[in-house]
Amino acid sequence: MNHPSKIQAFCGPQSWSAQWFDVRDEGSDSKPAEIAIYDRIGKDFWSGEGVGAKDFTVALEKIPADRAINIRINSPGGNVSDGLAIYNRLKDRRDKVTCYVDGEALSIASVIALAGHKTVMAPNALMMIHDPRCIVMGNADEMRKAAETLDKYKGTISKTYHEESGQPVADIESKMTEETWFTADEARDYGLCDEVSGQPAVFAAFDRSNFRRVPETLRGVAAPAKHQPPAAAAPSPAGAEKKDKIMNRAQILALLRSWGVEVNDSMTDEHLASLVQAGKPQPAPAATANDDLAKQVAELRQANAAERRMRLGTQIDALVADGRIEANSRDGWLNRAVADESIIAQLQQLPARQVQQPLGVEVVAEDVRSIITGYKEHDKPFAALSRGNVVAARDLSRASIARAMHFQKHASQILQVMNTNTVDTTLKRSVILQTAIFDFVRRIAPIRMFASVFGSVPLEGDDKVQVPLYDLDATASTSWDAGNGYVAGNTTTDNREISVTSRKYQAANFSSQELARQPFLNVQNLTRLKFEKLAYDVFADVLSVVTNANFGAAVKTEPASAFDSEDLADLKYECRTWPEMGRSLFLDSAYDANLLKDVGFKHALNAASDSVAKEGRLFPRVFGFDYIENPNIPGNSENLVGFAAFQSAILFAQAPIMPSEEVRRNGTIYDLVTDPQTGITVETRSFGDSQLDTATHVVECNYGFAKGNGNALKRITSA
Repeated sequence: MNHPSKIQAFCGPQSWSAQWFDVRDEGSDSKPAEIAIYDRIGKDFWSGEGVGAKDFTVALEKIPADRAINIRINSPGGNVSDGLAIYNRLKDRRDKVTCYVDGEALSIASVIALAGHKTVMAPNALMMIHDPRCIVMGNADEMRKAAETLDKYKGTISKTYHEESGQPVADIESKMTEETWFTADEARDYGLCDEVSGQPAVFAAFDRSNFRRVPETLRGVAAPAKHQPPAAAAPSPAGAEKKDKIMNRAQILALLRSWGVEVNDSMTDEHLASLVQAGKPQPAPAATANDDLAKQVAELRQANAAERRMRLGTQIDALVADGRIEANSRDGWLNRAVADESIIAQLQQLPARQVQQPLGVEVVAEDVRSIITGYKEHDKPFAALSRGNVVAARDLSRASIARAMHFQKHASQILQVMNTNTVDTTLKRSVILQTAIFDFVRRIAPIRMFASVFGSVPLEGDDKVQVPLYDLDATASTSWDAGNGYVAGNTTTDNREISVTSRKYQAANFSSQELARQPFLNVQNLTRLKFEKLAYDVFADVLSVVTNANFGAAVKTEPASAFDSEDLADLKYECRTWPEMGRSLFLDSAYDANLLKDVGFKHALNAASDSVAKEGRLFPRVFGFDYIENPNIPGNSENLVGFAAFQSAILFAQAPIMPSEEVRRNGTIYDLVTDPQTGITVETRSFGDSQLDTATHVVECNYGFAKGNGNALKRITSA
């Protein structure tokens, strides 16, 4: 008999608490609301107790959308579905959410810890990632389906870690399989934490018996009692026979009340059983005069310690104000001074440095400094290359991607400090380039609509690149034959070799005087214009392959003044054998303008999109095509004004070329700037002329392209 399977995926052990989070609202909109997640996540599989994502959402929605929220986490994990739902709800408010790991963020709780704009871990807090697990009941097929479900959960979770940390998915999944425990510092270095600060954690007594690699420091922390049956064996009253007596719920309640224990009928059987096992409470001994004196002494010592720390903190702040120590090392020096007060005298002997703040600029907050420090970490391979060290091209590529993802996550905080005079020029240059890459991508990204693109992988050995071509499949479907079963033909993936020999660049030249006086935003805007123009030129160069010799005669020849929606209908018919998805249409601006005047599109305002009236453009999809208007379509000496295409029409490859060691020795600074969404990479070089006192900044793109499938592009000409 085939029974339905019972599956519940969870990351972390089961525990038996009916309430695992608490919402604290101070009643003041100026203070952050606080949500404490201090136990397992999701409802208990067996008893139905616990609070799941639905209850969390109800609590979250009571907090105004513009209110800052602090999430305090000390959790062993729990249900994956509930954890992902909680992560996504918090991510909807990411800019307002800060996550604090006060003790442990294990398993799916580690995902929730990444939902805010910043993750802060206590100095001795722990984070753990591992493969999801499930409880399953069913036949062999259902077991296999359960395994597939777990693989999907693992893929979803590893992708989330990748998006937040920038680490390779393969490395993340390897660490998940190994069950990897991170200290706070290790989590920060791996990209799972932004800051380590706060008071040391006090670990809860969670059940960690299902984990394989629990640190020795936690093995001695007792776990709570396991799930108990509804009835408990009550201890015999004094004077009775030493014989266990099985009591029902009413008897247990009566016994506890006779002991003076406060109970109510809503308590769970497990709670009542634990109270019985604890035994009859013993009356506290009466306080003596010595006890009162000891309490007063303890309170006095605590007050003195607090006053001493405040006094030392004031002295440390004075040292920061004098420029004797860095502001980001303030807490570390304070802790050392508490342990040894003579440190203050030693620090006062350091030379003072004048610290100036530019007019109208606020002092950078500590959390922003941490973000900037994290950004600089990803710059280290490029700095090492500039110093003459040998750095592998693939390492530079990985560092570029990680830096791009860090910038994407913290862009608003990083850009806030770019006008301060405390930010070094190397960091400013890196941030300017990282903002400019988006202008390049915006203009070059449409190439993916009609080309098979090979990612930015450095060349090794020669200029040849094998680009996979997934051609239009014209093989007819096969009728089923019971005698032969399934018969597969020879399905091959066609790889086409192209040469990465095209190299275009844009250059900007500044004198030292101009750089010293140029405001940040002016330099940024000029750089963005260079990136955008480079993208235009590369795009037009790739379209030079769209000729009669490569793709045949034009399927539509029409002047712009006569081009209308009926011509688009004819184009759709010409592309009738292509898959529905993946079709694109590119038109010159003059043809686009005439379509905007077309009566058929004007009538569409009453039924679909009003983008014609509001934006002066057609809806992103027209007649089944992804539509792009482009003013830079080259005529190619054949009056080309547009084309319809499928993704295999053209092959395109991009491969950065590092400067040689001799070039770097002459002072060339080399960098790769990557877009975190598309992986598109642009190279930059900077070098100076000491005689002319000028600096030259070059942005360049090394690429190659070739004809793909000649049937995957239909040309449009004007005559």
